[in-house]
Amino acid sequence: MFKTDAEIDCYHDLILSEYSNLEANAFGFESKESRLDSDQVSATCAKYGVGSQELRDEGLLVPYPDGTFRTMHLDLVYRSINSKAAIWSAKIPLEFKLIRPKEESLPSFAEHDLEELEPFLNLDKKSSGILVGALRDSGYSGLAHHQMHYLKNIISRNDKCYLLVSPTASGKSLIFYVATLASILSEPETHGTKAIVLYPRKALASDQLMKFLRVIHQLNQRLTKENMPRITVGIDDGDTPRSSSSDEVKRQEVFRGLKCIQKGCNGTLRYQVARGSAVISCESCHRSYDEIVATKGDIWGTQPTIIFSNLSALNRRLMTKSAQSMIGSSVRWIVLDEAHVYREELGGHARWLLRRILARFSLLVKGDARFVVSSATIHNPLHFTKRLLGLSTGIYHEEYQKILEASKKKKRKLVINLIVAPNPLRSAESLAEEVSLLLGVWGFSNAKKTIVFIDNVSEVERLRDFVVRTIIRERQAQNDHINPQRNPSVKDPSEPFSWVGLTRGVQEIDSLKLSSIYDHHYAELGPRERARVEDDFKNRASGVLFATSTMELGMDIGSIAAIVQYKVPLTAESYVQRIGRAGRSDEVGRIALGILVVTNSPSQIRYVLGDEYKRLLEPQVEIPVAWENEEIKKQHVIFSILDHEASGQKNTYMDFVSEISGKWLSVADALNSLKTIVSNARKELAEVYLYEEEISGDKSSLAILDELLDKMEKKVTFGLANYNASSGLSVDEGLDKLRQSEDIILQAKRIIEQALQSAKELQQQTNVKELENFESSVRELGRSLSNVLGNVEKLWS
Repeated sequence: MFKTDAEIDCYHDLILSEYSNLEANAFGFESKESRLDSDQVSATCAKYGVGSQELRDEGLLVPYPDGTFRTMHLDLVYRSINSKAAIWSAKIPLEFKLIRPKEESLPSFAEHDLEELEPFLNLDKKSSGILVGALRDSGYSGLAHHQMHYLKNIISRNDKCYLLVSPTASGKSLIFYVATLASILSEPETHGTKAIVLYPRKALASDQLMKFLRVIHQLNQRLTKENMPRITVGIDDGDTPRSSSSDEVKRQEVFRGLKCIQKGCNGTLRYQVARGSAVISCESCHRSYDEIVATKGDIWGTQPTIIFSNLSALNRRLMTKSAQSMIGSSVRWIVLDEAHVYREELGGHARWLLRRILARFSLLVKGDARFVVSSATIHNPLHFTKRLLGLSTGIYHEEYQKILEASKKKKRKLVINLIVAPNPLRSAESLAEEVSLLLGVWGFSNAKKTIVFIDNVSEVERLRDFVVRTIIRERQAQNDHINPQRNPSVKDPSEPFSWVGLTRGVQEIDSLKLSSIYDHHYAELGPRERARVEDDFKNRASGVLFATSTMELGMDIGSIAAIVQYKVPLTAESYVQRIGRAGRSDEVGRIALGILVVTNSPSQIRYVLGDEYKRLLEPQVEIPVAWENEEIKKQHVIFSILDHEASGQKNTYMDFVSEISGKWLSVADALNSLKTIVSNARKELAEVYLYEEEISGDKSSLAILDELLDKMEKKVTFGLANYNASSGLSVDEGLDKLRQSEDIILQAKRIIEQALQSAKELQQQTNVKELENFESSVRELGRSLSNVLGNVEKLWS
C-alpha cells in the first residue's frame, strides 16, 4: 500500500491536518469542516511530490460526496465511534476521546554498516570477522545509531549493570546478543556457561531462541571452519524434559513449537534420541540441531554456552545440588529482558533472588557476572534498577531519545489513540465485537493485521467465537456495511454505517474466508497449537488475533497495523507495550492505531474524561518493588540456606530424580532429610551468616535466619517424635502415582488438541453449527485439564 518514504510522510501530515480540523470543530465528525478539503490535500501532496490520485487509488484517502476527504485511519475512527449492530439500531458508543496523534522516531537499522562494529568488539581480527560475518549471514544488514552507541559502551566499560530502555522493536535484543557473543568469543578456551538470558514467559524465551538460533547456526559454521569451539544453547525451565528417557523425548514431541531455520524448509522441530542422547531435529529435512542442548540433565552436565531461562527456574537451580555447574564462575552475563514485569511482590522476589546471585558470585563461586536490564517501558529506570538489584552505583544508563537525536537516518512514526465507551444501555463487549469486525473487514480488504488484547481467557474465546460464528457466519454482517444491494444507503460514505470507503471497491466478502483470518492465542494452548497460531498469523496477509498478554512482550509477530484493548489493562506499562506492537514497519505506514474500549464503570470511564488518559499513555508512576516485604524476605532467607548447602554439593532435596526417588520411603525419611539440612547449616553457621549479610547488605536478616533454624529444628523434632512409628506411608509410591496422573492428563490434553484440530478442519469445510458447539465444549475441557495439570506441576516446581 505504501510505496515510498515520501508517501508515508505525506500521509502522516494529512492525518495531522485532519486532526487539527477535527479539533477546531469540537470533534464533530459529521461536519464538512472537520474533513480535509481539496486545497489541503493538494498542498500537502505537492510538498512531498506525491500524487493525490495515487493516495485515493491506494485507499489512503476516502472521498466524500461533497468533495472533501478523510484519511483512511481517521475514517476508521469515525466508523468506530459510530459502531452499531444493524443499520436500524442505535449506535453503541456514547463517549469517545481522540488524542492528538503522537509523533515518534523510528531508528534506521541500516545507518551503520556491520563492519563498523569490528574495532569496538575487543576481539582479534579473526574473531571479530567471524562474528560480523555470522550476523550478516543470518540476515542483519546493519545497525541503528543507538545500537552501535550502546554496544560501544557495553563492551568498553566495566560497570556492574547496563540498563537498556528503548521502545518496542528498537532492537534491544540484538544489542545484548552481540555483547554476550563478543564476550564468549574473547574467551574461547574457557569452558562452561557464559550467559544466562532470563525471560518472564516461556513463549517469549522460545520466540527469542528461534531468532537467536539463526545467528548461532551461522556463527558455528564459521567457528567450525576455523577449528574453534562451537557455541551451544539450552532452554532450562519447567517445560524442559529431564533426560532422554523422559516421555516427551520418547514420544518425539514438538520442541517449543519452533520451526526449522533451513531456507525453504519451515519444518517442525522435534525431540529425537540419537546415540543415547536427546537431540532436536527437523521432522521434514531431518537436520539435527547440535547447537541445542535438549534436556535438563544435559544442560546441568555439559553447561551450554548460553542458557535461556526464567527467574523461577533460576531460583530453583540455585538451591539444587545437581544444577550448580550451570551457575558457575564462567558466567559473564545475566540478562533480564522485559524487566518492567518484575513489580510489586514479583519484583520483591526478583530483588532477593538477584541479591542471592550477586552474593553467590562474590562469596561462593568467585565469579564476575555483569547484568543487562532491558525493557521498553520503565518510568525512572535508574531508580527502578537500583531497587531491583540492590545496587547504589555501577549502573550504566543513557536516555534513548538523547542518543536517537544524533541519528541521521531516523524515520517518523505516528501513534493514533482512540478511547471509546458504550452507552450505559449497551455493553462494552458488543462494542469490542463490532470494532473487531470493522478492523477485520478493513484488514481483509487492505492486507492489514490487528491484535485484540483481552486479559481473560474465557473472554478471549467468547468474543472471538461470537464475532466468527454469529456476526460473520450467521448474520454475514460484514456485507451489511459494504453491499448496496443489502443496504442502498451504504453507497454514501457520509453514512456512518457505511464501510465502502475502507474496502477499496469490495462489495461482498465471503463469510468463510473472512472468518478464517480470526484466531486466538493464550498460554493455556498446547505448544503445537500455539505454534500454529503464531505461524499462521505471521505468514498471512491479514488477520485479527484475540490474545491475552502472551502476545504483549517482545515476540516477533510481523507487521501489525492496529491494536484493540478491551478494558483497561492492569498496568499502564502493559498498555504502552501493546500499542508498541503496531506501526513498526513501512508496510503499515509506520502508523499505530490503538483503540481502547472501556466499560462504564467509574474506574474505566475516567479515561475518557479530562486528562486522565495521560496516566495510561505516558506512565509516570514508578514501578513498585516489594523487597521490604517481611514474608518475601523470610522465604529467601530459607532459600539462602539451601543455596549455601547446594553450593557445597550437599543434598537439599530439590531434585526429585537424584535426591528423593527411591530414598524417601516414609515421612520419617523426609523429616530426617530436613534435620540434616538444619544440622549442616548449624555447623557452617559463620559462613551462612556471611552469605546472608552479603545478600541483604547488612546484619538485619541474621535474626530471621536464627529464628527460622530454631523453628525448623523444633518442628523436625516434634515430627519425628510423633510420626516415626506411623503406618509406614510410602512417599516414593505416592510420588510415582502423582507422576502417572500427570502422564494421563498430558495424554488427555494431546487427544483434545487432535480433536480440536480435526473439528476445525471439518468446520471450515462444512460450516455445521453442531461442530462449533462441540469445539467450544472441548476447549472448555482442555482448559480444565490445563488447570489440573498446572496444580500438579506446582508440586514439582
